[in-house]
Amino acid sequence: MSESLVARGRIVAVHPDRAVTIECDTACAGCRCGRSFAASQRTVRLPIARSTATEIGTALEIRIRASELLRSSLWLYGVPWTMLVAGTALGTSIGRGDLGPAIGAVLGLATGLLVVKRLAELVPLPQIDAEATE
Repeated sequence: MSESLVARGRIVAVHPDRAVTIECDTACAGCRCGRSFAASQRTVRLPIARSTATEIGTALEIRIRASELLRSSLWLYGVPWTMLVAGTALGTSIGRGDLGPAIGAVLGLATGLLVVKRLAELVPLPQIDAEATE
């Protein structure tokens, strides 16, 4: 089995579309940052399998394969940065001193962010396994 990142939390809300809102107790085991990590986003809404218990207060262990997390991160960060560099290169080739590359960078980054937003709507979420621990 491939390496997985694990977080623990409790269900704080159940939604009709088989999704739950989870308040995270810990960060992944790899960084052991616990409550200090991403303090502003301690709750997350996740779709879960029908076989998983969905009562409010149920403790869950949430797993995501490291390869899925890496793939998602590459899309999320790689596409906008690539488009920013491409826009800067295109702006440089057009000229206009420093204004061309600056405009190209802004337009490239904006295009990259729109591409990622559109891909997020089209591509399914990575496989997230949730298992009741209590």
